[in-house]
Amino acid sequence: MPQAQAVSALDAATTPTPGHRAATRGISRTMARWTNLAVLAAAVAQFYTAGLGVFGAATFRIHAVTGWLVQLASLCTMLLLLFARVPFRITRFAIVIFVLALLQPVLVFVPRASMPSLSALHPLNGLVLVAFAVMLERRIRNRAGQRTDTLSSPTSSR
Repeated sequence: MPQAQAVSALDAATTPTPGHRAATRGISRTMARWTNLAVLAAAVAQFYTAGLGVFGAATFRIHAVTGWLVQLASLCTMLLLLFARVPFRITRFAIVIFVLALLQPVLVFVPRASMPSLSALHPLNGLVLVAFAVMLERRIRNRAGQRTDTLSSPTSSR
């Protein structure tokens, strides 16, 4: 009998409460915003590092490493938004960004010899990725602002 009470007390202590879930989701949403900002900064830096490579100031190794950072940060952003249960109309931007980031090395290496005009879409894909990262940032920021307004003013109507 005492064992059953101990297990019951442990279950009660480790069961997340609705407030705990909301806080965890809020932290996930905040972390997703920061990882999206990392995607945005690294994607913009990609244009500079490509210029370094094109004009001989450095090798393309910096550009490649920064590209892998974009992929990793976009994966983190997508997973954090899914964990935070942000509405799909927002999360879909993170999914698109991740797919675009995965497509970048494919555009460079796969069609390079046989269809170089297809490989030339690599910088355009990068611009589209930056545009989606900006749109996602605005949506995450607006959603956070709406939550703050709703919480601070209980009589406000939606």
